[in-house]
Amino acid sequence: MLNAGLRVEVLQQLLGHLNIDMTLRYARISNTTREEAYFKAMTVIEKGDRHEHDRVNPELQAVFEEKKLL
Repeated sequence: MLNAGLRVEVLQQLLGHLNIDMTLRYARISNTTREEAYFKAMTVIEKGDRHEHDRVNPELQAVFEEKKLL
């Protein structure tokens, strides 16, 4: 589902996980998904656009920083 474009926060809710860490244990993204997300983000950065709706929620941000995924 993540590779089809579903946000991890939505997957967390669908699976009923109280903590995003549990969802991330099972989350696996393909290299293609990772590459597409990278280039999409770089396009936004290069344009200087700001999309508040694309921001990661604070709980997920903290997990990414803790796991050194950023």
